[in-house]
Parts: sequence; structure tokens; C-alpha cells
Amino acid sequence: MTRRRILLLTALLGPLLMGAAPDDTPALSASPGSTPRGITLPGIDLPRPTQQDIEQLQRAATGGDAAALFKLGQLAGRAGDATAAFEAMRRAADQHFHPAEAALAEMLYRGFGTDPDPPRAAIMARRAADAGDSDGQQVPGWLFAIGAGVEQSWPDAVRWASQAATQGNARTQHLRQAVPAPVDII
Repeated sequence: MTRRRILLLTALLGPLLMGAAPDDTPALSASPGSTPRGITLPGIDLPRPTQQDIEQLQRAATGGDAAALFKLGQLAGRAGDATAAFEAMRRAADQHFHPAEAALAEMLYRGFGTDPDPPRAAIMARRAADAGDSDGQQVPGWLFAIGAGVEQSWPDAVRWASQAATQGNARTQHLRQAVPAPVDII
């Protein structure tokens, strides 16, 4: 592996896997089933909703609204109710709501609200990534980097994380600063 590729991979994966994730995002663990330090789902930094907001979301979710299910999953995750968070994200992802697919992939990998299932996490991440979701593109980046649920592949890890960074994904923005020009990864 060339020195440039090693530097690129260090910039890409070092902060995510080793505990210094950007923007106060928890680092991604290299082992499935590890207890997250407070799983961060996309958009979780939203202001705390009022009881009226929650009731409105619950009514919409009861009607099957995927965005409402996603938001309720975020709120349950923030409150530490892993089972409710997982169920809400699963129901939203079943409707091909791409942000929920990305969040569910991370939950499946970590075992947050369910047993760890890296192969299923990889499938869910690819659904979101193939649809162009930047969080969905970031997830296969680290799955390929550590070989969780997929065969380990540095070129695929860099490709997916680069796509996420290009779209402004906060977890991969350090990549754009470390590698200002396109890099040949093949």
C-alpha cells in the first residue's frame, strides 16, 4: 500500500475508529455489540420536543408515517430506550426511508436494541448508500474498513466515505480536509 493511501486511510478512519470522532459524534467501535457511549442517530441534536410535539409524532407514526417513526426512534435513542428506538427505525426503514436505513445499519452493527448483526447492517447500509443518503454512505465506509458484515476492502471504504464527505457528512468532513484532491484508490 502506498504512503499516500495509508495517510488517506488514517485520516479517514482514525478519528472514527479510535475515539476522536469529529463534531462530538461518538466514535465507531471496531467490535459489534460494544456498548455505545450514547448512540448518535442522524439529526439527534434537534431541540427537545414538547409533549404536544411528541403526541403529534405518535399519531403520525401510528398512521405509518416514516419520518415520524424516524423522529420517534431518535427520541427513544436519546432517552436510552434502545428497544423502542430500534423498533421505530425498523418500521421506518421497512418503508425505505433512507435516513432510517442508515441509522438502523449502525444499530444493527452495534447491537443497539437488538442482537449485533453485522451482515444485516451491511445490507441495510447499502440500501441507504445506494439511494444517495450521506449517512448511509458513511456506514459502509467503516464496515468495509473493519470488515464487519462484508469482506474488508480499503478501496471500498475510501470510496463510500469519500462520497459521504462530498455530500457534507459531518462524520467524514475531516477526509475532505486531509485529502483536498481526488485520490486514485484502485
